[in-house]
Amino acid sequence: MNRQLLWQSVALGVLIATAPHDAALAACFASGTCTNNGTLSGSGAHTIDSSAPLDLTNNGTIIGPAGWSAIAASGGLNVTNFNTITGGNTGIFVTGSSATITNKSSGSISGSAFFGIHATNGASSVTIVNDGSISGKSGFLSQVTGAATVTNRGTISSTTAWSAGETFAGYGINFESGHATLNNYGTISGLTSAVIIGAGGNTFNIYDGSVFTNGIDYNNKTGNTTNFYTGSYTLGVKNYQLNTNTINLRGTGQTLITSGVVNGNGNVVIIDNSASLSTNSAGPIIASYTSSVVSDLLSNDVIVQDIGIGDVFPRDSINDKPQSSARAGFYPDRLKLRTSKAQAAFANVLTSSAAANATGALLIGSGQTVDRYGNLVWSRSFGGAYFQDPFGSMSGQRTYSGGTMVGYDWSNTTWRVGGFFGLGRMRTNRSLSPDHVTTDTFFGGLYGRYRFDKFNLDATLSGGSINATTQRYINNGSEVATGKVNGFFLSPEVALGYNMGVADGWVLTPTGRLRYVGAFSDPYTETGSSQNVSYGRSASQSFEEHLEFRLTHNVKDDRGLTSSYYIQAAAIAAQRVGPDGFAANLAGTDFTVGNGAARAKAGGSLSVGLNYKVTQQFDLFGSVEAAAFSDKSYSIAARGGIKVSF
Repeated sequence: MNRQLLWQSVALGVLIATAPHDAALAACFASGTCTNNGTLSGSGAHTIDSSAPLDLTNNGTIIGPAGWSAIAASGGLNVTNFNTITGGNTGIFVTGSSATITNKSSGSISGSAFFGIHATNGASSVTIVNDGSISGKSGFLSQVTGAATVTNRGTISSTTAWSAGETFAGYGINFESGHATLNNYGTISGLTSAVIIGAGGNTFNIYDGSVFTNGIDYNNKTGNTTNFYTGSYTLGVKNYQLNTNTINLRGTGQTLITSGVVNGNGNVVIIDNSASLSTNSAGPIIASYTSSVVSDLLSNDVIVQDIGIGDVFPRDSINDKPQSSARAGFYPDRLKLRTSKAQAAFANVLTSSAAANATGALLIGSGQTVDRYGNLVWSRSFGGAYFQDPFGSMSGQRTYSGGTMVGYDWSNTTWRVGGFFGLGRMRTNRSLSPDHVTTDTFFGGLYGRYRFDKFNLDATLSGGSINATTQRYINNGSEVATGKVNGFFLSPEVALGYNMGVADGWVLTPTGRLRYVGAFSDPYTETGSSQNVSYGRSASQSFEEHLEFRLTHNVKDDRGLTSSYYIQAAAIAAQRVGPDGFAANLAGTDFTVGNGAARAKAGGSLSVGLNYKVTQQFDLFGSVEAAAFSDKSYSIAARGGIKVSF
């Protein structure tokens, strides 16, 4: 081993051996900045041996002869490798200076007899950014006097075992001098251990996607900090002293379990609970959709009642005889028929021609169909996306959802009551992870409106089932823990609005709204992995307050058909109530999972919508709403469909 270090410590000038190479290549080495697009190979010495600063970009192949390195540098080195660097003993050897080595995704750095990269005691610092592969009997040996920093998104590995007496045997990385920083997103593997340290004070940042084959050997050293970011891990450790080292959970929604570490050896387990937490978000999302759909539906009363759109019926229609006297009590007198569009719409004893006109009046901006007795059948589809950036104990996630609703209601000039049912599906993906939850929901509800003067008093009750499948990926997907959880949500809501005509064809409706949303999940147990977790019952409960201002405008075209448009702004506040966590268990170890959602948040939304009348019996409608909140969540939702009168 000492002979190897002696060989590699020899500095032979700016450029000793690069054979074959042309004069232009020799000149670029002499200048300190060089690009290799061909093949460089040496004989009896390091292929590139520089005691002066060297900035090298390798697009070709650099080969070191048996017993020598492909690149040896003692004056400062900056290498960017896109192709192949392979040494007879070591790929890149650094001593007496600093070095920065960037190995691109297409790059390979290897040493046949010793190391992929070796930085010796004389090297002041070394920085490695690896997106490709680095390999050798040990992938990287650091013996620097200063800092060693490795960022790995590719692979670093030991390829063969060493002979007896070779003390740096079989490690992906050996931080021999300590005080190193490792940022790992990729795979580090060793025949003995993925990583070993020779001194303390190291920092390991473990990100989602990390794999450590054969674990990390902490070698009974102290003062080491291991930071786990997003993801679930089972990390094997050797010679790890719990009381003299530190583990931090930098991701959100994670739980640390170290009960598997006995006498310094065993498994450190990190559980990302984001999948189980996100099942409770299904209820509030569906409750928000149903509230918006019902609010849009009921808001059409404003257009019918409070905006002057001209007479609904031709003058001679009021002289037609009723088709039936069964509901004579609903038949309005002549004056009311001509002045109240709402009453006219729901009269059930009109002639067929008058009923058709009444249907047209009710359909303005409504998104629904209506029969001649004032009974409405409507349907709407919805879809959207909800984004949660990391906040508190809530991991970053993205939820995409869609569904459809159908409903039926009845109205007169004072009351409007109805019911609906629907179904939806959503998928929640955790940020920067394949972890996801797929949720199916079936829901229904009742709603009503009481009109007095220019006020609207609305009430809605919605609820339904939540059936979710969770998938949690462990150690970059080497294992997948799957869970199935059932639950339900319930959401009552009340709102009070006031309709103000502000101009011809315009109405402004300020509305105060109060909503409760409760989502409740049954216990469940994951299957399919060595890290299966059992979760207890969980609940998410919150109150929401909305202050909304909707400005509606109707426009009659040259065919006499009226379409409507609106814009709405809202201020929103929400408060979570109830417990802060729920129980969970892993292999006999009990722990508590935090609820995840913020205790309180505030935000706002902006929405626009339209109802376009294509013909007297056929309408298109749609709306888009965007919202943002103080807990770093934001969303966009769309609703739309068609309506046909009959």
